[in-house]
Amino acid sequence: MQRTIHSKLFFDLSDFMTKNMGQVESMFIKSLIRKFKYKLKYKGTSISRFANVSVLSIQSDGNTYIKESVTLVGQKVSFKGENHILERSVIDAKNISFGLNTSLQIGSYLFGEVHLGNDVIIGPHFYASSYYHDFKTNPWVPIRVQDLKNHQQNKVSSQAITIEDDSWIGMNCFVAPGITIAKGTVVGFGSMVNKQFPPYSIIAGSPAKIIGTRLEYRPPDKISHLSILDYPYFYSGFSVQDDKIVTVDEKISIHLNYSAGTVLSLKFSVPSDASVKIGHLQFSISATQSALEIPMSEFAEIDLQRPLKIEIFDCNDKVGLLDAWIK
Repeated sequence: MQRTIHSKLFFDLSDFMTKNMGQVESMFIKSLIRKFKYKLKYKGTSISRFANVSVLSIQSDGNTYIKESVTLVGQKVSFKGENHILERSVIDAKNISFGLNTSLQIGSYLFGEVHLGNDVIIGPHFYASSYYHDFKTNPWVPIRVQDLKNHQQNKVSSQAITIEDDSWIGMNCFVAPGITIAKGTVVGFGSMVNKQFPPYSIIAGSPAKIIGTRLEYRPPDKISHLSILDYPYFYSGFSVQDDKIVTVDEKISIHLNYSAGTVLSLKFSVPSDASVKIGHLQFSISATQSALEIPMSEFAEIDLQRPLKIEIFDCNDKVGLLDAWIK
């Protein structure tokens, strides 16, 4: 009896394969062709042949892994270093960016303008869209009609979402348009984030509220790459590698107690000549002149309650910020 059942199953499967072999072979060949096209078009990115990728531009400078059943469409996606996008995630990009060592877990959705920093962990079934429906301009007109008219006039309601470095977002979370998740934030399971919170907050709920903190965030007068306690204030554009904080981006920011003195001092690691820009100010640095001292009065137009943005450019080798202090 058991042999009869096994024989029947075998012949049923053989019959199915015989009838559908052409279709199976066609699907297999198409998947191989798709994989080959991905390799040619999207260099630096490892894309499963079972993913659906038709984005206009992918910029990648490292090993990005896009797994099975991922849909990636739209205009522009950029990846820095190694990133992982897991199964059944959907990305419809106007301008979406992934920082170094950032992962997007299964079943997640990113739409529009979403920027993920370095070392960001996104749990399964995350949803973030910078797009929203226009329901206030003409409230007496159906929302669908307002959206259609805006689309016809190339007016898209969108506010970019940013998730800063070293943030961890739990499963089944939603982030509203225009929100920035500050550095080091932990977002609990099932949360809806519709407002800003301080760095290193632990938040949860719908809407999300502060339920704790990872550390007492208090910008110091001085930060050093040699002190682990200073890592949080190397605010953006950095990553910890081999137990050291290193500069990984050309655009970085640091957070100090800028009211503690009158001069900002910066010390860089400079293999070759480079330029540094802070606000409207521009400086040259080199292996023999790797430190800067800038009067705080020069930053009158900059909001010093926020991290200070620094851009490093015109360099052939990697330039790193080592120390910063106010005196």
